[in-house]
Amino acid sequence: MKNKMVWMVTAAAMFTALTVSAADKEVKKERQAVRAERRAEKIDIDKRIDAVNRLDNKPAAMQAGLAAVSKETAVPLQKIQAEHKEHPRVGLAGLFVAHDLAVHSHKPVDQFIKAHQDGSTWTALATANGVDLSEIDGKLARIEQEMRGAK
Repeated sequence: MKNKMVWMVTAAAMFTALTVSAADKEVKKERQAVRAERRAEKIDIDKRIDAVNRLDNKPAAMQAGLAAVSKETAVPLQKIQAEHKEHPRVGLAGLFVAHDLAVHSHKPVDQFIKAHQDGSTWTALATANGVDLSEIDGKLARIEQEMRGAK
């Protein structure tokens, strides 16, 4: 009888420990999601993308932007030019972000372009794929600088 009681108490303690451990993991995941959401609120790459896309109305700025996107993504310039012609509404900055997200997530570029065209923001797509918004923002700033300096 005493052995049975010890066994039951031990089993109950182990079950409780496993339940608490699972709950702790869930709480940690929730905290990480909240932190990622807060970072997304601080950095809204969609505003930077709009600013960059407004610069491409001059040929020199457009060429500088295409070259900068190619440099930042390590994608050949000709491919960036062809994709820009294929998806003109995405803009240079959107094209850059789609490529950056594809590299980090190992998903196709077109998947991100389609998701954006279907209404997802670039910020939401980056956050959902665990991509650091400050890194994207820094690269977009360099692209914008190249476009603004074009003559």
